[in-house]
Amino acid sequence: MIRALKAALLCSAFLAGAPHAAGGAAATPDGCATLRKHGKETDARACYEGLSERPDPYLRAEGYWGLKMYQDANDQFRLAVAQSGGNALYRVRSCSRRPQRTR
Repeated sequence: MIRALKAALLCSAFLAGAPHAAGGAAATPDGCATLRKHGKETDARACYEGLSERPDPYLRAEGYWGLKMYQDANDQFRLAVAQSGGNALYRVRSCSRRPQRTR
C-alpha cells in the first residue's frame, strides 16, 4: 500500500511536468520561464535556483538571470562564451539578456 502511494505521488509529479523536479535535474530555461508566465513564482524561483547550480555556465547564467542576479548572470554568460568554441547561441543570448533601459 505504501509503495503504491509513493509510486502514485512520483507519477503525478512527473506527469505534472514540473521542470524543477528531482532536484533541478530536469530544469530548463524555457521550463522556468513557463512557470513564471503562469504565475507559479515559487516554483519558477526553485527552477531558476536549480539552473544556477548546474555545472554548465550557460545554464547557470540563465538561472542567475531568472533570479535577477544580473552581474552573476553576465559573468557566467561570458564564461560560457569563452568556453563554447564559437557557439552563436551563447553570444546572442548573452547580448539579448541585458536589462532594458526605461525612459
